[in-house]
Amino acid sequence: MTYVEWLRVGAALKRTAITLGILVAIAIAARIWVAYYGPVDALSYVSSVRHDPSSHVAVSTLPDGSQRTVIDNPAKQVHLEVTDRGHGDEIVRIVRSSGAQTPLVFGDADMHRSTHGGQTDVTIETNREVLNNSTLEFGIAGFIALIVGMILAGSFARENDGHLEIALTKPVSRTELSIRIMLVDIAGIVAAWVLGVLATYIVHALFLGFHFGVTVRDCQLAVAVILGAIAWYALLCCATASLKRNYGIILGTAWIAGQLIPVLAHIPRNAPPLLGFLRVVATPLSWIDPFTYARISVAMPSETEILRTYPYAVEIPVLVALTIAYALCAIVQWRRVEA
Repeated sequence: MTYVEWLRVGAALKRTAITLGILVAIAIAARIWVAYYGPVDALSYVSSVRHDPSSHVAVSTLPDGSQRTVIDNPAKQVHLEVTDRGHGDEIVRIVRSSGAQTPLVFGDADMHRSTHGGQTDVTIETNREVLNNSTLEFGIAGFIALIVGMILAGSFARENDGHLEIALTKPVSRTELSIRIMLVDIAGIVAAWVLGVLATYIVHALFLGFHFGVTVRDCQLAVAVILGAIAWYALLCCATASLKRNYGIILGTAWIAGQLIPVLAHIPRNAPPLLGFLRVVATPLSWIDPFTYARISVAMPSETEILRTYPYAVEIPVLVALTIAYALCAIVQWRRVEA
């Protein structure tokens, strides 16, 4: 009875997977370019300086058997010390003038940087298992889930547009049918979030290595962003459940309004009268706007939010309440639509 909705979800996930696949392919191409052609990579930078004709290279063996390579390049104002301890374990020290190019570090490496006397001292230790959290990955995946939620929203309006008579002939109540439709779409939103996480992990592995970490806060963030996408989907369903045509306009413009309302609600109280009026109007709307609780700053919290004992203690319950309220409103509206 929800076969058509499964087809819609499958098509949305297929398009999402293709888009993410293209972005991952671009990231792979960028990583290859950086590895072979770009001195922006610190280790590639060391190789380029070593093979520069104006560089002076001296190689020695330390008492512990490690091999040290000292590279001086007066033209680039760079001094390098590379200590190779074997098995891919290296310590690279780059001393350069403050105006020289700043290399980056990709892969399993740890970098420490300091500046003194007009020079920048960078120490890189390779083959280090630097464990990162998944805040950025889960946050980006939540943004992808929001977009998919917007695409899947308007399910009831689609049924109204020339298909309502068929929906009424199904051997199930309209309430049960509407719940099933929404559950299918919610499953699609969660699947889109998973696809987003996989894609961002691949990009993470390309540039920062294969070491990932998931903290308790990351899990809470995952719940918050997924609920934000589901609440946004439920809101759009509520806004379009009684429509039969032109519901696409609401789906397209609601994104702008949803993003703008939290911004207007934070206008300072001492702002000019017109902006103050917008703040007064936007403030109560921000209380019921899912973007207020699933915005980008939730994925990348401030220092104050990081120190909270119970992160997302407000966002998660409110998003659950908004999801239930908007879903019930959409179901009630759709029950009253006549063929």
